Amino acid sequence: MALDTLYKEIVLAHYKNPHNFGHIPEEWTHVEGENPSCGDQFRIGMALEGGVISDIRFEGRGCAVSMSACSLLTEHVKGKTLAEAGRLIEDYLSAMKGEGALTGELAAFSGVCRFPARVVCATLCWEALLRSINARMKEESECVDNG
Repeated sequence: MALDTLYKEIVLAHYKNPHNFGHIPEEWTHVEGENPSCGDQFRIGMALEGGVISDIRFEGRGCAVSMSACSLLTEHVKGKTLAEAGRLIEDYLSAMKGEGALTGELAAFSGVCRFPARVVCATLCWEALLRSINARMKEESECVDNG
């Protein structure tokens, strides 16, 4: 099986059966993302325990690229600290700009950077979650500083 075919299968599998898709409890930290030009709309929520993402879900709608990107995002950050998740997201976003390489299942998005209109689809939920993580880490830092 050609590598390109395998990557398409990964994207389609996560699109047809997205992981961690479903209701987000209101008490969770959550963030929204929207791409009006494509129609993608997402809400991503995470539960934190001791600075670790203990659970994460998303809800919304979008194209195959955006839905599978959200699905893979939730799979890869669950169980990570906010700092670890932030670094992973930054690496992914850099790779989507052509400044690095993606590995494992995430490599399914390696070719997306050749299509600027699709990059937004592949990064929308990742950028939204990074904003949420950075805001949460800033809050925690301010609490410690103000002690």
